[in-house]
Order: sequence, then C-alpha cells, then structure tokens
Amino acid sequence: MPQLNLALLFGQESNLQFYYHKLSGNISDAQSARGFLGQMELLGFRKVHLVMDRKFYSTANIDSLYKDHYYFLTGVKLSLAYVKEQFDQVC
Repeated sequence: MPQLNLALLFGQESNLQFYYHKLSGNISDAQSARGFLGQMELLGFRKVHLVMDRKFYSTANIDSLYKDHYYFLTGVKLSLAYVKEQFDQVC
C-alpha cells in the first residue's frame, strides 16, 4: 500500500496547528526532513522544534540537525550500542 507521511507545525504558545505538508512515503524519512526544513526556511520559520519518530533517525540526519542548530526530539532503536549503554547506566 502507498504510504503518506504528514508534517505538522503547531504554534508553541497557542498549541494550534497552523501548517501541514504531505511528505512522500517512498523516499527516506531523513531526506523528507531535510526537504521540509528547507521549505520552512523559505517560509521564514527558522526556529522550529522537531519531534520525530525513529524512522527519521540516521547519523547523517542527526549530525545535520546539530550542525544547523535545530532543537529536536527523536526516537531511537534500543538495539543501538550507545543507546543500550546509556539505558543500562540509568536502569
């Protein structure tokens, strides 16, 4: 079945949705994120905070977000070695 991803923007203070964008389901989520952020910059929204599922996780994507100073929260696979290590230290 075809897949569709949806990016939503909410106002930080109002918590109201004010923008949405359909993302193609047939390209990688990391590529979708970069394209979406480029669109946000064109619209004048530079200070977006991202909340992403773990399909958006890639080393290149995380490095790019850090490099461009974005605030983000993303899920990660628990099978990653450094995630296991950090999780074991807390638990």
